Amino acid sequence: MTGGSSEGGWITGGVLNWVNSFGYQVERDVMYGPYFGNVEQQVYTAGSTS
Repeated sequence: MTGGSSEGGWITGGVLNWVNSFGYQVERDVMYGPYFGNVEQQVYTAGSTS
């Protein structure tokens, strides 16, 4: 696994969908990270309005 953490978010349709989290040295052109869907949006909305 390569070192480091997120290099920033990916925005699709004006919405933050996921962030780069990590990659493997043997897969130099591939990044992995969490995908943000409807549940994450609901948690964010609930937390930002309380």
